[in-house]
Amino acid sequence: MSDDVVAVRAAARTTLDKLARLAAPVLRAAGAERAVAFGSFARGTADGFSDLDLAVVLPTDLLPIERGNLLRALFEALPVGLDLLVYTPDEFARVRALVERLEPREAPLDALLDAARELDLLYVPTRYPNGLASGTPGQAFSTAQSMRALDLAARFIDAASRTVK
Repeated sequence: MSDDVVAVRAAARTTLDKLARLAAPVLRAAGAERAVAFGSFARGTADGFSDLDLAVVLPTDLLPIERGNLLRALFEALPVGLDLLVYTPDEFARVRALVERLEPREAPLDALLDAARELDLLYVPTRYPNGLASGTPGQAFSTAQSMRALDLAARFIDAASRTVK
C-alpha cells in the first residue's frame, strides 16, 4: 500500500453469538432450514467495520436475486451490515457435495495463503467508500501494486481451475 493509505481498525461492535440470537427469530419465521456464518465473524477476526457473511438454506421457488426479500427483516434486526446468500436445500446440497469432493485436493490452494493475506489487505479499502483516508483506490495504489494484485488473483483462478478439473 502507498504511504498515504491508512488501515483503520476498531473493536467489533458485537459478537457472533449476539448476532445469532438476533437473527434466529427472523430465520425461524421465514422457514430457514439452516444458517451458516462465514467470513470474519465466523473466524473470530471481526472488527468494527466487519459485516456478517451469512448463507441461509431456505425452501423457495424464487430466483436467486429475489430471495433476499424473504429475509429483509434481517437487515433491520442486525446492528452490522449483512452479505446474504440464500440457497435452496438442493442448491446447498450440490455446493456441499462439490466442496467435499474438492477437500482432499486442497493442497494447491493452501500454498496460496500468503497471497490471500496480501489480497485481503486490499479488500476493505477498495470495497468500501470510506475504506481509504482520502481519494480513490486509483489514487491510493500504484500501477505496480494493482498489477501485483491482479497477478495474485490470477494465481487463485489458475489453482482453482486445476483443482476443479
